Amino acid sequence: MNSSAAFNAGIPAFGTWVLYAFLVAAACSFALAVLAGSADRSLATRYYRAARFAALGTCALIALDVLLLAYAFVSHDFRVRYVMRYSDRSMPGQYLFAALWGGQDGSLLWWTFLLATYSAACIVWLRGRYRELAPYVIATLMGVVMSSAR
Repeated sequence: MNSSAAFNAGIPAFGTWVLYAFLVAAACSFALAVLAGSADRSLATRYYRAARFAALGTCALIALDVLLLAYAFVSHDFRVRYVMRYSDRSMPGQYLFAALWGGQDGSLLWWTFLLATYSAACIVWLRGRYRELAPYVIATLMGVVMSSAR
């Protein structure tokens, strides 16, 4: 089995694991942000920095999951049930892209991706600003990301 065949064989399972990973990363970011808001000043800085990195990692993992689903559509990977339901081989590229949010599962993933993009922009903008409130902002954003991914 060549390397591209091994890569293609694991796309559905890999996408599922990425989904689990971004939920765990969001939960870690949430917990670290809450700790940063309630810890003493020396630990709060470390917790806050870790919460920021975990939140940005969460956003990157969500983007990776969207890219994997888009790749499944473009490559007509019908092992993915969502691709099987909302596409066929005769669809042009723009319809395959739109099929990404054609059903409820894909739509929720797409909205979670948009939410994560705005969250990442907010977290980058917060750097060095509103130190007392920033941990609670990150905790709130990650709480919303976790609830939207259920």
